[in-house]
Amino acid sequence: MVNRLPFASIRRAVACLCAAAVLCPASGGLRAAERRALTLGDAVAAAMRSNLELRQAATGTDASRLALGRATSNFLPSLGVSARGSESWSKQYDSAADDYEGATSRSISFGLSSSLELFSGMSRINSVKQAKLDLEAEEQSFVRTRQSVLYDVVGRFMQAVLDKEILAVSEANLASQRRSLEHIDAFVSSGKRPVADLYQQQAAVADAEAKLLEAGRQLEVSTLQLLQTMGSDPGSGWTVVEPDAESLIAALDSLARGAAVETAVANRPDVVAQRKAKEAAETQIAISRAGYWPSLSLSASVGTSYHDPTSIPGDYANQFDRNLNASIGLSASLSLFDRFQTRNSVSQAKIGVRRSQIGLETLELRARIEAVQALSNYETARQTVEVARAQLAYAEQALRNYEERYRLGLSTLLELLQARAVYVQSSYSVARSKYDLIVKAAALLYAADDIERALRLFN
Repeated sequence: MVNRLPFASIRRAVACLCAAAVLCPASGGLRAAERRALTLGDAVAAAMRSNLELRQAATGTDASRLALGRATSNFLPSLGVSARGSESWSKQYDSAADDYEGATSRSISFGLSSSLELFSGMSRINSVKQAKLDLEAEEQSFVRTRQSVLYDVVGRFMQAVLDKEILAVSEANLASQRRSLEHIDAFVSSGKRPVADLYQQQAAVADAEAKLLEAGRQLEVSTLQLLQTMGSDPGSGWTVVEPDAESLIAALDSLARGAAVETAVANRPDVVAQRKAKEAAETQIAISRAGYWPSLSLSASVGTSYHDPTSIPGDYANQFDRNLNASIGLSASLSLFDRFQTRNSVSQAKIGVRRSQIGLETLELRARIEAVQALSNYETARQTVEVARAQLAYAEQALRNYEERYRLGLSTLLELLQARAVYVQSSYSVARSKYDLIVKAAALLYAADDIERALRLFN
């Protein structure tokens, strides 16, 4: 007679150990025994503070703001101060002594100078205009980056929640398979079922254990990816808290249906940023053309000096006053031949404008396609949820029927296992479709430049 009960007991012990390893191992890391609850609002708030991509985008805005200040300061005059001191030694002939004697002289001079560029072919005005456009483009890019981070957080969070629900389904499946193993073990012991059913059910339990381990690993991976998007330490010990999916779906559906997809694309921050970049490229043409114009500048200086030749008698006390000097000048220049540098710069700027125009058209086309595709994906996801729920209801009824039929000996174990597999897959499908609908709604709002309105829902 086959020794079945010890083998089944060993299987149950191994299953318990596997479940314990997934749920509360003592190895540290994200699977620590004590974790802090992480809601969707917490994840969004943390990402808005600490996301590295968002912080990097902020530095680009700061750099553009600094460039605007530098371009504006070119309208100010320059002011400089100078000071010079020297001591010289030379030999001079002394007629009284009929010999050459050494003589030392000292001098000190101070000066203050200033210059102001009056006209430079409108290059400074156009440089300020270009810097403003660059700043506006960076600010719009920052807004779009913020929206991208927000969308990524929602997607990562929902993936972690989905993996957590799949883990729960896997746990429930393993528990169900264990109960079936106990029943089948009793049937085989009483001779009502062949021993092959026991072995087949033991294999099903082992498969459920493997799927539970994989679900636990996937939850850890998705949680790490969420923490990376948040910019948080992976050792912080967060565990995601499932949102009220039905309420969130209803609220997002209201926003998604009201999103003006066609008109919102033109005002999307990334499209506006590219449009500003094109205008900045057009301004570069005017800056390059400044080389054809003359330049005009004003300069002024004032200074004084003191000289102390020891061999020359005199009153040096008022030398600084007597040697006071000042000057003012106006200079103009025009390049007659600059080896075609200005012409080449203008041509290069025109090429930059064409590239910016092509980039703008490409982005606008991609934005429209993304919006239409996001709307289609959202509608499909809504229908998928209903289909998955109906499929789960049918699979649950079929599983109950096959469990009863198997208990009465009217169906085979293979039929029961197939029915349970369909039920488990249907449970997975409902979970996936539910959270996929939330992500698709966020994607639609993201494509339509409306995702910021959903912030209050995420909080």
